[in-house]
Amino acid sequence: MDKKDHRRDHERTGSTWLAVAEPFRKKWRRLRGLGIFLLLPIPTQGDGQVLLDRFGKLDEPKQRIVIEQIETEIDALDLPLSELVRGLLEHPEAPEHPPSYREGRTWFDEKKYAPGLPIKRKVLPENHPFLARGRKKFLKQKVYYNLRTEYGYHLGKNKIFQLSKERDPRDRLRQYLLGYPPRADLAREVFLKIFDTNSDWDQHATYFDHTYTDRKGNVYLGITLFDVWNSGQQLECPDVDVIPFAWEILGQKYWKSPIPAGKRRTGLYHDIGISFRDYRRYRIMLEGVASYYFASDPPVSPFVEVVKNEIHFMIAMLDSDLSEVARFVEGHKSVSELNISIADLYKSSDARYEDVIATRRRLLDEDHQKIRDAAIDVLERELIEKG
Repeated sequence: MDKKDHRRDHERTGSTWLAVAEPFRKKWRRLRGLGIFLLLPIPTQGDGQVLLDRFGKLDEPKQRIVIEQIETEIDALDLPLSELVRGLLEHPEAPEHPPSYREGRTWFDEKKYAPGLPIKRKVLPENHPFLARGRKKFLKQKVYYNLRTEYGYHLGKNKIFQLSKERDPRDRLRQYLLGYPPRADLAREVFLKIFDTNSDWDQHATYFDHTYTDRKGNVYLGITLFDVWNSGQQLECPDVDVIPFAWEILGQKYWKSPIPAGKRRTGLYHDIGISFRDYRRYRIMLEGVASYYFASDPPVSPFVEVVKNEIHFMIAMLDSDLSEVARFVEGHKSVSELNISIADLYKSSDARYEDVIATRRRLLDEDHQKIRDAAIDVLERELIEKG
């Protein structure tokens, strides 16, 4: 299906604009624990935490030597999981040298979009209590994917960017202790670029990637419009954030600031909420398939986690073939749509559903364990035996 020929079918429901992103709370509490896994001490076998602590005390050149040795050991294993990563890195969409991402100003220009309300913007400092409360309120539903990455795929710009000049060796070690092979982080971003075939969502991705601001002009760096709409919390919608959506996405250039309270403004808020819901369905579908391509049970959105076995079944039945999986996913707008197609795939096959899923997940888990073991063996040799 051609990107430009694909069109959204907005589902109109009784949801209000404040309730569009209502989460599955019980399921999320469990996933949230997985989501912050990278922010806590890594649980490893034996003296893993001791090794991590000692690695952190090495000077940076020595850390890089240890990391290179770990990578050599992992490459020597020649695992199927590593082969999946190599296949993505050799794909034509994989950039040899991703350009640096220069964010610049990440919030909307009040002089352009809301000259009628000339509120001066103030970037909140890192230690400001407003920013701390904003993070607590709006980021608690955020999924922290396993792979901390120096790369990022931007769904709106359709490009892979390098987010930092050089990756911290501790982040690379963290990746290996989670069982991911070298450069799996870049491979995941390449996967997203290959699978993002629907250009209808480019403007939405760019819009919701902007930094959140409140009606007093406070700028909350690190919190995006996607985060606040995804949180399920009531949020402020300043005109300077609302009018760009009306102008650039809805094509309604007649909106001016200040927007008076009333049914028209509430209707505009609702339209943004419905659009966010549809965009989120598309985005979390791509991110979910990407995560399950590399791992048995990674942290994902709860809306995706409920169909993880179905996604594993699809990938396994297509022999993990990147082109075949991409072709199968293309044209779907949500996980629920994709699940219907997977059900049809199951009906047309003779495979034993449970066996296919169990086998793929077991093989992934085995590869992850072998990578973890290789990393720990090198750490033990370099940090304990050599003192």
